[in-house]
Amino acid sequence: MNRGVVVRLERNHGYGFIQMKEGPEVFFHQRFLKLIRFRDIKVGSIVEFEIERGYRGLKAINMRFAEDD
Repeated sequence: MNRGVVVRLERNHGYGFIQMKEGPEVFFHQRFLKLIRFRDIKVGSIVEFEIERGYRGLKAINMRFAEDD
């Protein structure tokens, strides 16, 4: 599982971007969310996710809020 912070949200379009600690920003779209609701995500939320390669680059799937370590 990868971990990152939500850095941008486009609520009107249903997508956003996650910044991993080391690595590129990763795109996510509300249609790929299964474990959390899009409306519950905020900029600064720490999330865990799997990465899949999309036709435009990396995208996050199976996203969930990170549990405290």
